[in-house]
Amino acid sequence: MSKILFNKIFAPMIGLPVDEKSMADGEKFLTANLPSVDAALAGRGFIVGDALSLADIALIAAMEPFEMIGYDMSKFENIVAWRNRLTGEAFYTHVHERYGAEMAG
Repeated sequence: MSKILFNKIFAPMIGLPVDEKSMADGEKFLTANLPSVDAALAGRGFIVGDALSLADIALIAAMEPFEMIGYDMSKFENIVAWRNRLTGEAFYTHVHERYGAEMAG
């Protein structure tokens, strides 16, 4: 994810060339690993156990830039449902009220 984010967003911002190999490596990583995450969420509300945990918070933070880079998550229905549910929770909305405002300028 970070390889794609850096090359699509940050490299152009700071005048660096896009590293196509690095982006391809990032795509390979996501292609190899997102199906496992999606399968792990099938029939579950959380990554580990029956309640929100650090695993959920860490993963949702790691997936935050997907929209920014235009990554198509539609084929990962369980991840999308999990993310949609968590982004409506108070822990997420509270942080993103300020974070979103700062990112907007």
